[in-house]
Amino acid sequence: MTKNAKILEKMLKISSCYYIGMPKKFKGENTKAQEARARRSAAKEAADAAKQKAIEDEYWRDDDKHVAKKQQRKVLLQIL
Repeated sequence: MTKNAKILEKMLKISSCYYIGMPKKFKGENTKAQEARARRSAAKEAADAAKQKAIEDEYWRDDDKHVAKKQQRKVLLQIL
């Protein structure tokens, strides 16, 4: 045997002592990933709800200037 073959053989013996086998397959769900997914979906739903509310508020906003002036005059007349 050559010197390199002896070294290689020793390395194989040493590494075979520590070799336990193939790692087991992961069964089930990753709980941390599930929790993160749930947090992200909850945050997305909240953001979507806020955006939808802003759109709806903008749709129903009363920006008629004539009506606003009329109401302001009414309030001023009630005060006097």
